[in-house]
Amino acid sequence: MKTLTTLLLAAALFAAVGCGKTPPPAAPAPAPAPAASTAAKEKDPVCGMDVAANAPLSMKEGAKTYHFCSQGCLDKFKADPKKYAK
Repeated sequence: MKTLTTLLLAAALFAAVGCGKTPPPAAPAPAPAPAASTAAKEKDPVCGMDVAANAPLSMKEGAKTYHFCSQGCLDKFKADPKKYAK
């Protein structure tokens, strides 16, 4: 009976005081989702990818300015603009 009483007192003391360890830090909050871009978009005439209308890679053909996602797409367009111009 003395052993049971000792165990109950020890358990009650441990529950009241705790183990002495600090709890782990909380996980950081997830980063907010990026805001949707409101910049005007154009289609790359070679690959069809969306490109910002102010993209640095562009070329004027006739009255229209075309925008490109990469130098490779610009080079393909320059080689045969009639194939891609619409």
